[in-house]
Amino acid sequence: METTKILHFRHPAQAEMLLEALVRERLQTGSHSRQVTERSELPSAVQRLVISAARDGKVWSAWGERSALRCYISEMIPARLAGEKCTALRVTAYDSRGRLAWQRIYALLNDGSWQAAAIRTSRGPDPVPWPAQD
Repeated sequence: METTKILHFRHPAQAEMLLEALVRERLQTGSHSRQVTERSELPSAVQRLVISAARDGKVWSAWGERSALRCYISEMIPARLAGEKCTALRVTAYDSRGRLAWQRIYALLNDGSWQAAAIRTSRGPDPVPWPAQD
């Protein structure tokens, strides 16, 4: 079984808590944004995304109003930062129409802060150097 699937299986509640903390501390810019907790309140395109994500063991968090919604879908991944194992989330953001906005990896540092990281693929490093800029 793939390592990331094992992480999802063991820690889905932890992944949800980490995503919630990341969104609140780093990704939400407006203090007036409200969290959408009921899937039925999401636009249909976003509902399809979160249903598919849940089948794959991923977690989601949505913020805003129907027309100005941002949905974050996340999964825990194994990562290393400065040679040390660390907790990391691969986060994919979608707009209210279900369109991809961006994808990033965020590492949780020992001091509790989040650091954006470049996404590396089997084709080689991403053109954005580590650490990535938000």
